Amino acid sequence: MLTLKCCGQLIDVSGASQKVFDKKTYKWSTAKIDFEKCSMKKIFDLIVPVIPLKQLVAYKKKLGRPTDFEDVNFLLR
Repeated sequence: MLTLKCCGQLIDVSGASQKVFDKKTYKWSTAKIDFEKCSMKKIFDLIVPVIPLKQLVAYKKKLGRPTDFEDVNFLLR
């Protein structure tokens, strides 16, 4: 995963076979992202796939970093 900072906003960018460390199980696993369910969004003049909210929240919870919990709280408001 790559985190970019643009205009004060942190943006996570990851690939299809992203490995994540699950802090609950203390094991590495592959993130399960269903790219068939992605919607295409225009971001800074680029069209990019964006995963559904439910998948994003599950992914962020699995990562378990403080910033991910902040993201989940914001996304679920």
